[in-house]
Amino acid sequence: MLVDYDEDQESEADTLAATLLLPRIALVAILSSGMSIESAALKFGVTTELMQMRLNTTGTLIQFRRRTA
Repeated sequence: MLVDYDEDQESEADTLAATLLLPRIALVAILSSGMSIESAALKFGVTTELMQMRLNTTGTLIQFRRRTA
């Protein structure tokens, strides 16, 4: 049993996991293909919340919208 819980390490681990599951290149491919966030989340086996969070935190969604505007 883990006695000493470090919130900072847990947060870093969550961020790393999200990055490994949804690298930026995959996010660009998702947006370029026109796939919905829901479909992409299902395809990658993640929640729509995680998909949306990665699109927002990487800036990929904003960059894609600017490029296609």
